[in-house]
Amino acid sequence: KEGWDEIFEKDFENALDMAKSYINPDIIKPEAFTILIEMAYQMGSSLQNFKKMQKALEENNYVEASDQMMDSRWANQTPSRASWMALLMRDL
Repeated sequence: KEGWDEIFEKDFENALDMAKSYINPDIIKPEAFTILIEMAYQMGSSLQNFKKMQKALEENNYVEASDQMMDSRWANQTPSRASWMALLMRDL
């Protein structure tokens, strides 16, 4: 179990760093940043490809950010997870 915890911690730190490099966490709601961490954890550096979502977040437009999440290959590949996370984003 100890080895798995170390792997998780390393992966989580990587996801956190990716989310921070994607957007300044101080300019968006903490809940939105949490969603970005989870996205980065799942898809890695591909989070950087969500340029329109990034712009929407910079404008605090969480509905548009949600729409951009769903308009992606990621949403097609993991529809249940993407739908759930997009709904969370939309409700912010």
